[in-house]
Amino acid sequence: MSSFNLQEFFTEVSLFSNMDKNEIEQITKICVERSFEKGKTIFYEQDQGTSFYLILSGQVKIVMMSNDGREHTLGVLKEKDFFGEVSMLDGQPRSATAIALSDV
Repeated sequence: MSSFNLQEFFTEVSLFSNMDKNEIEQITKICVERSFEKGKTIFYEQDQGTSFYLILSGQVKIVMMSNDGREHTLGVLKEKDFFGEVSMLDGQPRSATAIALSDV
C-alpha cells in the first residue's frame, strides 16, 4: 500500500479520526506493513507487547486459553480494526492470542 493510500486509510480509522494530516503523516512514517497467512499466530498470550496492529484487510481472531486448555474466542476483528495496543501502553504481557482467520 502506498504512503498516500496509507494516510487516507488512517483517516478512516476511529482511533486516528481526531488527528490532522501532519500527525497522520508522522504515524505512517513509523509503520511497518506485515502480512500473515490464514491460520498463523500473530502473537501469543503472555508475549511482551511492543507494537500494535491495524488491519488493512482480512480477519483476526482474538482468543484466550482456559486452564483446561480450551480456546475462548474474545472477538473477531476486520478491516480498520486494531488490536494489541493495551500491552504496548501498560507494559504488561499480552492478555490474549491473535490468530489470522484469513490472509491478513
